[in-house]
Amino acid sequence: MRTLKLMLCAIFVQAVWCVPKSSITDSIYQVLSSKIDTINLELAVIRNEQVQTKQDLIQAKTELKRIEADQSFDVPNNTAGESLFDALGNASTSDVINYLRKAFQSEKAHHKQALGQIKADVAFMWSDLNTLKATVATLNDTQGNLTRDVFEVGRDVEYDIKTVNDTLARIHSMAEWLDTSFTSLNGTQQQTNETVSLLNNDVNLLKSSLMNTSQQEEMTNLRETVSEIQTSLEEKCQSGEIGPLVRPLYPVTLTINFRPAFNSKPAIVYGLKVLDSAHNTNVRVDGHITEMTSAFFKFKIRSWADTVMYGAKFSWMACPKTDT
Repeated sequence: MRTLKLMLCAIFVQAVWCVPKSSITDSIYQVLSSKIDTINLELAVIRNEQVQTKQDLIQAKTELKRIEADQSFDVPNNTAGESLFDALGNASTSDVINYLRKAFQSEKAHHKQALGQIKADVAFMWSDLNTLKATVATLNDTQGNLTRDVFEVGRDVEYDIKTVNDTLARIHSMAEWLDTSFTSLNGTQQQTNETVSLLNNDVNLLKSSLMNTSQQEEMTNLRETVSEIQTSLEEKCQSGEIGPLVRPLYPVTLTINFRPAFNSKPAIVYGLKVLDSAHNTNVRVDGHITEMTSAFFKFKIRSWADTVMYGAKFSWMACPKTDT
């Protein structure tokens, strides 16, 4: 059944782009209806065979009852006896009786054998009948499952057709939007090309107007001024604070790195910002630079005599040196 679904889905995917929705649904239902009709014909043939088997069974039962009725007689009738007496002529009565008894026993054995055969045939027919009943039940279940699967496949096909149609509608809408966008972009590109052409004309006119000597000298001076401004802007002043985060043992020397480093040794200024010392001693603090390069400087903080200093911070600012 899963193979049937996959085949139907494959047929649907292959045909949905080529034929209308109604043609797809009609062709699928025609194939499924043809298979259902074939199963119904097979069920009809099996039912006819079942009816014929029942009739044969009834005839066998009738024949069996007739044979059993014949076996209920223990002696032959008078007509048969007279015929035998006429046939035997002057034979003794005991011989005739023995002959009749043997003939009856032979006939009884024959009928018994026939009865056993009929019983075996009836049992075989009952087995065939049960097999046919099981086959009919299986075919009925198969027909029910096939009908249910046909309904589910039809519903899935309709849903897939609707999904594909919705997707095609969205694709069509997107294609229209893309066409509009491309048209707009082409217009924008054309306007841009026209603007670039006008700018090129202006540049050419500007170049031609700058060809005289005085304007060239002014342009040279302007370029030098711009170069000096750019040079001064490349290096900026840097600032920060100097001081240990926890209470150290003074004196202490700290290293501060310039980020980024200056091209040459900068000018620097600094001043005391925070001081924390004991209240019962004189306040003494000193801070000075011990070493400085274009990349860093070292700053030493100290106190002396009996001063007890808990902490000190200095602010600093370094700027590039100028010729003025």
